Amino acid sequence: MKKKKASGDHQKFLIHHIKKVKNPNYKGKWKTPWIDNPEIEDDPDLYVLRPTKYVGIEIWQAEKEAFEEAGKVRKAREEEVDRMFSFI
Repeated sequence: MKKKKASGDHQKFLIHHIKKVKNPNYKGKWKTPWIDNPEIEDDPDLYVLRPTKYVGIEIWQAEKEAFEEAGKVRKAREEEVDRMFSFI
């Protein structure tokens, strides 16, 4: 009598072992060579903050209806997703 396969039991690969061939030129794990770039110089003032003269402040104003409309759209989207997945 054959054993029933449960879901998740998949057929194993037909090739169980792959023969490996030795490489006589193998020198170990490859490492990235470090090459100096003569055009690059360290800048000691790279992260130094200069004195601030001005500060900019943006004030945004939105109407109440804009937030209400966004809430309605969000609620409609959630209801649509619930309808789509209600059969699960």
